Amino acid sequence: RSSAAAASHLNHLINNNLTAAINDAAAADDESPEEPDDALGDAGDVNNNNANNADGNYTYNEDEEVNGFLQLIRDEMTVEGIEKNTRAKSTFNTHQNENTRVIVWLFYNHKHVIHDELCSDLQDVIETVDYDTMLSRKYRGKKSVEERKNVYLFQQLRDKVAEFLGTPGSTTNKKTVIFDEFVADPKIYVDYLAKRRKGNGGLMKPSVYKSYRASLSFLFWRYEFQVPEQFSSRLKTYMDGIKRLANKARQCGEYWHCGNQLQKICPMKYFHSSDVSF
Repeated sequence: RSSAAAASHLNHLINNNLTAAINDAAAADDESPEEPDDALGDAGDVNNNNANNADGNYTYNEDEEVNGFLQLIRDEMTVEGIEKNTRAKSTFNTHQNENTRVIVWLFYNHKHVIHDELCSDLQDVIETVDYDTMLSRKYRGKKSVEERKNVYLFQQLRDKVAEFLGTPGSTTNKKTVIFDEFVADPKIYVDYLAKRRKGNGGLMKPSVYKSYRASLSFLFWRYEFQVPEQFSSRLKTYMDGIKRLANKARQCGEYWHCGNQLQKICPMKYFHSSDVSF
């Protein structure tokens, strides 16, 4: 018999024996599913403890002392705790930061896609905002009083939107965007991306626009909104165009004009003056 035939025969025997062992184990589990664990008894606990001791001197005895931080983590292993930890807090904050921006922009430019309750609350913020406390603080920057007011109001509006969006792990009970209206026209969001500029009017890096798109996906996920395939497909095409334009700008030295330090975005620059009254 050739070596190849002998190897084939050996593999065949091994597979047969392995299959028989798996079937026997499955049959035993069906007859007494808890027997394998119980059969070990105290000996099994000792073996586990010995293995843990070898790894890091940890034991899992019922009377072990647990520090407060570990106990908090153990107590968090609930449905609510798991939901809270589906995203790192830093990731949540990044998406929250972007989504409050886009929702305020929608409020000024496409109010028909914002729910009435949020529109009403944002309008109340505009009408009742108190600039005195902010203006009374020492300021050594170069912004004019009006520019400072604009930035302050913008932040107050974002804070109100954040209240509607909720905190990490919370349920978004308050409605913000009318998603059916929003996804009906992908150009609404593309227009927002087109207006997101650096302080000098320059374009962002392609990866930055990609991160904005990821935040929108996170917003959909928070509200358990099923995004239509047509919207996703069209937006992908637009994102390809944005990426190409951003790369062209970069090839022409877009990011060199500001030196090593990119200018910060003035939050009100992408609001049309006719849409904002202060």
